[in-house]
Amino acid sequence: MAHFHLDTFDSLTYLDGSSNGGSQAVAQLAKNMRYKLDNFLEVLNANKKTVENLYKSDLEGRQNPYKSYRSLPPTSSTNCCNLVNSDQLDMYTFAIALQIRLYVWSYVSKSKACYSISKMTLDGAFNPTGNLSQVFKRNLLRNPTLKWQYFSSDEGVHSVFPGAAPKICSTSEKTVDMRNRYAHASSSQTSYRSHTKIPGETLACILDFQNVPKYDYRSLRARSHVCCHVRPRPKHVLIFIDRGYGIGENSWKIAKQAAEVALKSLCERDMVGVLSVGSTTQYCERDKCYTDQLAPASHLTKQQLVHFIRGIQAETEPTNHTEGLLKAFELIRNSAAPVESNNSVADSLILYISSGQTLDLNETSAIINTVINENRQLNNRVIVMTYALLAEVIDGKPSMVELGFLRDLAGQDNGIAEQHSSMMPLRQDDTVLNQISDLPSTVGRFYSHPPADWGVTYSLPYQDPLGKGLIISVTKPCFKESHLIGVIGLDISVADLLQEVSYFEEGIKSYAFMIDKQGYTVAHPSLTKPIKMTGPPLFANIEHFEEAVDFETVKAAMLRGEPGTATLKLPAGTSSLKEVIYSWQPVEDTPFILCTVSENMPSRHMKYQTIPSTKLYFHRLDILPAKAMCMNFKQLSATDTCTLMLAPNAFISPYEHFTQEETKLAVQAYMGYVNDDTNLIQNPGLKPSIKKHVAATSSIDRAWRSKLSEAA
Repeated sequence: MAHFHLDTFDSLTYLDGSSNGGSQAVAQLAKNMRYKLDNFLEVLNANKKTVENLYKSDLEGRQNPYKSYRSLPPTSSTNCCNLVNSDQLDMYTFAIALQIRLYVWSYVSKSKACYSISKMTLDGAFNPTGNLSQVFKRNLLRNPTLKWQYFSSDEGVHSVFPGAAPKICSTSEKTVDMRNRYAHASSSQTSYRSHTKIPGETLACILDFQNVPKYDYRSLRARSHVCCHVRPRPKHVLIFIDRGYGIGENSWKIAKQAAEVALKSLCERDMVGVLSVGSTTQYCERDKCYTDQLAPASHLTKQQLVHFIRGIQAETEPTNHTEGLLKAFELIRNSAAPVESNNSVADSLILYISSGQTLDLNETSAIINTVINENRQLNNRVIVMTYALLAEVIDGKPSMVELGFLRDLAGQDNGIAEQHSSMMPLRQDDTVLNQISDLPSTVGRFYSHPPADWGVTYSLPYQDPLGKGLIISVTKPCFKESHLIGVIGLDISVADLLQEVSYFEEGIKSYAFMIDKQGYTVAHPSLTKPIKMTGPPLFANIEHFEEAVDFETVKAAMLRGEPGTATLKLPAGTSSLKEVIYSWQPVEDTPFILCTVSENMPSRHMKYQTIPSTKLYFHRLDILPAKAMCMNFKQLSATDTCTLMLAPNAFISPYEHFTQEETKLAVQAYMGYVNDDTNLIQNPGLKPSIKKHVAATSSIDRAWRSKLSEAA
């Protein structure tokens, strides 16, 4: 039967030609992706301008309370826990279209944005949610593939559209304003917030440990968006946890939660490691790479390290600080790219969570000298930030000896004046951790130290915590002159953005993939297609998927941002092909690089045929029935002709095909187009080349009928 099918297709007319799977194809892919991103950036820039104008009007209103607003008057805003369910029947269709998790949200509003607010936010903070509702709504109508639009202020207000009320608020709490929810905060907390100057980007990086609902991902996302945008440059972060003697039970609890605050604040482009240091140094044993170098701060890495942190047990032996610090610098050295001595950038951090207990002053001096010497080998790119745990309290105050040691360690100060050169780290910090409620405004401060980098920021794909599927966040800062107002952002469906890459086909054995500037694989045929992905993405190095000899040279050129083409040989026995052509090109002004891989041999293209030689029915006979039908193996079947099924690759936009319901009207449009010999029927979204493929496929119908007649 297989030979019969081959003979049927071989009888068709073919033309020799060249494959478009090379530089032209990848250039077209990059151009199409850039065009799609430009449409989203147009929305993002308009939202940014709206926020900045609203802030300007709000500021003028505060400075001149008796002056009426000339433009952009403030409108009332709705707390996400106070959304009114007015169109529940429409909610389900709307939520399914946007792939929103209905089991997390009791109500999803398609007409309103809503806000959540941090417990550290002061009364009267700038809140543009009401004005942004209509802007966000119009954007969604014009761009149906937009998933989430949001604004996160540096004061801790997070506005999101579509507005969604979590089920955790479906009780009496739903009528309580978010600020009143945190009214129980102690006076010491309020005093600390009021009289301590906290950097704006730090305040927006808050993770509320108290009274955060299980499914309230909004505060997590708001903090993550601002932190990752304000400090998008990759950082190397080593979290040092002292488990030695002298740490009380409450301080030990604070130490673990402080480590989790820092860990959960990291972006996926950061590198992270965790050391538990007592009489010996311990690492996470979930993966052997944790013992040799820092790991990318991916979702999986954070899960494994959080599990490790929660399992650390305090001990009664003295802490070997020197051994732990030597290992910390070794991990950073193995992970950080070398830099020239005259071009040192403070891009590495050691978060030193410790009681500061040492055996004597000699050990204290040896520890500080170890840090100074090790940092000098790294061109002084490491900032040490110490967080003091209260090991001993005298008259309500921590021991000054331990605090002095941690302060000198943060300043890398051994008392010798020559150490304080211009090559020393830019900033240092030492902080006392005495209560869990202070962690957001203390441990969170480490993000204010590495240099800022403004502009558009693209995240790597991640699982939508508020919905389904993978998304990419595109964010941009909002300013009033040099003052940071917050970050405006929107989420793009990865399945939509990468549909041309996922379904690329220019020849039988061709494919496309995409990586980022660090070499992480964003899309590849060896991975599950984004539209079918149900779990968090796997960010593996592209070298794990490409087997061509000397592929390292292609990868190096891709990471340098150079477009190019190369023909590489394949290892013997890995494929029927001997050589493949790699063609790659960066997507302009993004961290992404596209590449196509095609066979290095002449191609043959099917000669164009106008219409199918026989009438075909669409495979959804339940929608558009055939004239003669029967049940064949419990499957509705047509007895007078073949049925046609169109794969996702047959559509110009596979994403729209997957996310839209297949209706009778749509099926009629498909079949009308493929059967049209006048070229007058409008294309309903199919690739133009599908007509000739359907016509060729219909040839098999005649052959099957002939065989059936012979058998009868």
